[in-house]
Amino acid sequence: NSMLQYSVMDNNPYEGISYYRLKQTDFDGKFTYSNIVAVDFSTLVDINIYPNPFNVSANIMINDASQINKYELRIYNNFGAEVMNIIVSNQFNSLETSKLPSGIYFYNVINNEKIIQSGKLISQQ
Repeated sequence: NSMLQYSVMDNNPYEGISYYRLKQTDFDGKFTYSNIVAVDFSTLVDINIYPNPFNVSANIMINDASQINKYELRIYNNFGAEVMNIIVSNQFNSLETSKLPSGIYFYNVINNEKIIQSGKLISQQ
């Protein structure tokens, strides 16, 4: 009756679209599959969010100047609730994170309604 968190990184994705889903197996052996999620690796963009762990602020750098104002950063808490949502307006952006309590957060960087990068961030307030 407790929530568990897992993560995995595909270090060698296929170029183009890759499809992912999760399989949840209960203690009695029954299992269910999540919805399938498509991730497009045809255009790789270098996105860095640092420092990680962060305190009162974090930075996001994107190497693709042609797509500025088309990237969206969404940050979620452990329960999956969205706690921050910003449009990335420059190649270098400083994020005000002082209102995020200490803990683990997850993020998605979205471009054209597609998740192009996901990861984990840690707040040390």
